Amino acid sequence: YGQYLGYCKMSAVNWDQLGSTAVVAGVMLSYALLKRQGRNSADLQRILNDFETLDGATLKGIVASLQDEMNSGLKKDKELIKEEGLHALKNKARMQDSLAMIPSFVTRYPTGNETGTYIALDLGGSTIRTRRVRLEKGKVAENTAVETDILIPAKIRSQEGQGDELFDFLATRAKAALPAGTDQANVGFTFSFPIAQKSITNGVLLSWTKEIATAGVVGNDVVQLLQQALARVGAPGIQVAAICNDTVGTLVATMYQVPDQAKKVVGGLIVGTGSNMAYWEKSKDIVKLPEAAEYCSQMIINMEWGNFDEREKVLPINGYDEAMNEASERKGYQLFEKMISGQYIGELCRLALIDYLRSTWNWGEVSFDRIYSVSGESASIAAHDDTAELTKIEDLFRSKFQSRTTLDMRKGIKQICYTVFKRAARLLAAGVAAIASKTNMQKDCIIGVVGSVWEKNPCVQKECMAALDDIFEQGHGIRLIITPDGSVIGPALIAALHGDH
Repeated sequence: YGQYLGYCKMSAVNWDQLGSTAVVAGVMLSYALLKRQGRNSADLQRILNDFETLDGATLKGIVASLQDEMNSGLKKDKELIKEEGLHALKNKARMQDSLAMIPSFVTRYPTGNETGTYIALDLGGSTIRTRRVRLEKGKVAENTAVETDILIPAKIRSQEGQGDELFDFLATRAKAALPAGTDQANVGFTFSFPIAQKSITNGVLLSWTKEIATAGVVGNDVVQLLQQALARVGAPGIQVAAICNDTVGTLVATMYQVPDQAKKVVGGLIVGTGSNMAYWEKSKDIVKLPEAAEYCSQMIINMEWGNFDEREKVLPINGYDEAMNEASERKGYQLFEKMISGQYIGELCRLALIDYLRSTWNWGEVSFDRIYSVSGESASIAAHDDTAELTKIEDLFRSKFQSRTTLDMRKGIKQICYTVFKRAARLLAAGVAAIASKTNMQKDCIIGVVGSVWEKNPCVQKECMAALDDIFEQGHGIRLIITPDGSVIGPALIAALHGDH
């Protein structure tokens, strides 16, 4: 039809002379466009349907399965922790269809009397952060960021890197955070990877996650490795007073954030680069650590929920999840985390978008065909574009991916990215619901949250709360509140609470 119009313009032929021929051509074009539009719509809907699988009944099934794995994880043989090098814990958890459910040895609530200056050292992924935290009578009087998001060299993070290199790097950062005029300080160490603990100052790495693979660390006590590194860099006066997971630190920091409601804080949630949850558990129910009941009524448990449902019994795994898992460095691990965390949401969107643009719009090569070339941030921009012409998506594709898009293309791109985030939010809701109901606090509880997926994506907050309404049809009183820097401040607060423990 385009060639036909061009012919009309170039020739002396007028529309009246062409008459019925033009009408026929117009009808044929309209039919072709309608047929193409229908096919486009079907292709898009097919992709969306792959992520729209979490109705209320499915979510309730996930909640029940998650609680079963939690209970199983709390019952694992305590002797495994004490005598088998601890790295065996995760393998046994996989065989038993259970979560690691790692005791944190954090047992104390804030008293309001905590005083002192502490260094907070946070290893949460590929970057580290250090802060100097001063407490006066239970309140944070100083919270100074010494270094923020210092990137660990890629070689150190890879299998080529050695443990001594990594911990010397960390020790140097901790030394730089010492208060002026002193070479003595206590450190609260956030180590956001699966560890098994025998005390508040002991943590043996079970496995690396988040694409970290440094050699010589798995199976070793990371507190001891850090303490040895501090001596090597000339800072023997710095002592590790507490180690915790970032979720544990977030939970404790949230209690300080809302001191008048501290007893209502039941969990700490991380949903950033990775995802995990910690919560308060009754000591009598920690079967694998029976001695806990002798000296405390409850203890914070680090769930390591990224491993949930690794046998794929209840999670709605689709083809994009399978493709991403197949290409990941840790194939077959952390499937739940791969469906909800910032490290992987961008990749899920990338895979779905490639399918959409090729099947619907006949794109051949795409500029983002390299793995992880679409970040969670880029996917978030697309999901939240509220401009009339979706110009944020247009600018994103032009500047970052050197690609031009039509409005209809952009509408599909937004729908896909939003739906991927929506699925993540509804899965998060299932996890939150499992904690709230297990602690019997669903009518009135608080969960502290840290992480970009939650903090920077209003759609995740909205869809998570909507999913909680679907799960608790009779109503609930669950509140998720952002705890600024919770994973960094938390370990310093724990060091203050447990320095004499």
